[in-house]
Amino acid sequence: MFGWLRKKKTEYNRSEKPRRSGKRYYEATASDRHLEKTWEKATLGDADAGLVSYLPKLRDRCRYEMRNNGYARGIVETLANDIIGSGPRIQFTTESDAFNQEAEEKFSRWAADCDMTGRMSLDELMRLAVSQLCECGEALIADQIDGPDYKLLMIEPDRLATPYTKENDDKMRSGVKVDESGRPVSYFIAKQHPGDYYDYVRMGEYQEISAEDIVHLFRQDRPGQNRGAPWLAPSLIALNKLKRYTDAVIAAAETAASIAGTIETQSPDIAHGDADDDFDTVEVEKNSLMVLPAGHKVNQLKAEQPTPTYAAFKHEILNEIARPLHMPFNVAALNSAGYNYASGRLDWQVYYKYLDTIRAWIANRFLRHVVQTWFKLSRLQPGYFSAIPFMDAAELSFTWFWPGTEHVDPAKEAQAQATRLQSMTTSLAAEYARQGKDWETELDQIAREHKKIEELGLKPQPAAAPNPNPANKPAEQKEDEDQDEPAEPDQEDAA
Repeated sequence: MFGWLRKKKTEYNRSEKPRRSGKRYYEATASDRHLEKTWEKATLGDADAGLVSYLPKLRDRCRYEMRNNGYARGIVETLANDIIGSGPRIQFTTESDAFNQEAEEKFSRWAADCDMTGRMSLDELMRLAVSQLCECGEALIADQIDGPDYKLLMIEPDRLATPYTKENDDKMRSGVKVDESGRPVSYFIAKQHPGDYYDYVRMGEYQEISAEDIVHLFRQDRPGQNRGAPWLAPSLIALNKLKRYTDAVIAAAETAASIAGTIETQSPDIAHGDADDDFDTVEVEKNSLMVLPAGHKVNQLKAEQPTPTYAAFKHEILNEIARPLHMPFNVAALNSAGYNYASGRLDWQVYYKYLDTIRAWIANRFLRHVVQTWFKLSRLQPGYFSAIPFMDAAELSFTWFWPGTEHVDPAKEAQAQATRLQSMTTSLAAEYARQGKDWETELDQIAREHKKIEELGLKPQPAAAPNPNPANKPAEQKEDEDQDEPAEPDQEDAA
């Protein structure tokens, strides 16, 4: 009898409980009704299976928020401006100084009018590409080559799709044809946008573009991924909640403010529902005294919205919205109230690293292709370069100077810069690069200015050294600026 019970108990333990002894066990794999409900949509699939079918809806919703949500629009435009700004400046680093200077000037002139439609410069095109990555998850830029002429054309990712005649091709990945190793071979671009209802002539027509003539930018989260998800996708639900909550708070506040008051009876002779004047309205004359019927009193609606937690809620949910983009709250909200010097710098350090990472990615995946293609086609034009180095386009060496960012406290940064230069822990090239400037160009300009000053007999007065601890500065402010630990931003002020 007892042996039968022990057997049943063993079978129950094996079927219902995971075995922990001698094996790794993850509590997240346990099964109960709450966990099963939470992860019921967590299914098996390759990198593109769960993405491609939802891309149209994700893009439509991201674009809707960009059109109607001020926070979404501001966050995306700020990100594009912070990454690209006025655009990077190229510096060729070949052994020929004459070619370097000439190529830099001619590439800058080409970049000012490189769009096939004639509407954008290279920096404007890159800012649009960053916006496309946030809204669509992808940016497609195709080469438009007509003899030696070289232009760029941005294509909406919605046009990248598999033609009906290629649906049975096992090498097709949602408009991208790949080889045996998964490397893109060509892209199929629809001649008609799927949202264009006025052009029925080109419906179903596609243009196949070689992978060598197109740059496909998207963030790859998994191996084997061929399409990209919008960068705003993780924030869509939070953006919607923020908008709904704000609308509800405003509606409640407007309702309370629009009703001047209510008249309440305290007479025991009137039973509930018996009065003929329930919910009637009474016009009140301005600047007048009013005599109420016996047994009645006037009440004014109490304004309950916004609640004391309204600002804190907006602060937290806006922080959640900006987190996938590594953007600190004061940048997303364009509000630094409640921040001090230390906490502001600490938040921006992570954001700066993210900007540098995206810039390096754009330079490697897009700008390198553009410069090499421009050089390869330009050198074919007779007389375009007065001195051409004997090198292939792939061997062309160059670097980029991205726009610099102004420091929160220029005086403190100048002191730190002087200390780094004096201790030889940095170089002039590195310090000028922080500002997006070329150190050789800046030193040449400084030398010319000094020479001109000497010719004119001017004697510039030396700048007074900044006082790090002025007497008229409050002690609380001095301690606040020098503290190492960041202070928590005041919720109401920050929001």
